[in-house]
Amino acid sequence: MPQLCHTCERVVDLGSAAGKDQPLAAAAPGHGWRLLFPDTHPYAGGPDRYAAYLASTDGFEVELVAGQSALPHR
Repeated sequence: MPQLCHTCERVVDLGSAAGKDQPLAAAAPGHGWRLLFPDTHPYAGGPDRYAAYLASTDGFEVELVAGQSALPHR
């Protein structure tokens, strides 16, 4: 039986242009999630993909991608 282990969600406001004030990513640890790829966050998916990659204590992964209108100017 197929199982879901990763989902990608587009969010309107992922955080500030500097990538340091991301309320969803910042609140995640308090809800059992940890940030994946912290050394390249928020550009772990590449220079044109502003996202937060999170993993839960249950083994699920979620990718929160900034919507086009929410992309920071670099």
